[in-house]
Amino acid sequence: MTILTWIPLAISGISLMVSFGFGIWAAIDRSNSFRVSREREIYSWAEKTLALVPDLQRTDHRSAETAKSALSVQIDIGRLLFPNDKDNHFGKEKHPLNHGYRSKVLDPLVDIYNLHFPLDEKTLKRFHALRKDFIFEVGQHFQPVKLNTSPEYLTNWHMNQEKTAQ
Repeated sequence: MTILTWIPLAISGISLMVSFGFGIWAAIDRSNSFRVSREREIYSWAEKTLALVPDLQRTDHRSAETAKSALSVQIDIGRLLFPNDKDNHFGKEKHPLNHGYRSKVLDPLVDIYNLHFPLDEKTLKRFHALRKDFIFEVGQHFQPVKLNTSPEYLTNWHMNQEKTAQ
């Protein structure tokens, strides 16, 4: 066989490997795009939910009840983002939406919804603890951000903060 018969085979092999490589890259990119899109959706929902906090803390009954109704809507939207764990037989006699165990993300919101409004001092402490639980649980659905915590970076950051304060 001459070298001229091997050239088309080599070109075909190279193009096959390049196509396969681009296919893998596209699949990974699509997966990352979906993850980022889902994170944005969760972040937007959590932001809207946390925006209700000042209204839920109001002392007048009417504002608190309006905010409580809005919280109920956010809980229902959260059920779409975080469906129940239906791997067991819990809640089979209930509506299909309520089959299984509720997501841990929604637990603090449901507990906040069940508080007696307007909030007294004792209930307000519980409210703030539940708000922190919600923020923690939502944060579990995001990939950790790598921060630069080297001593040089932190030292320079503090020096820059001192300069801007003066």
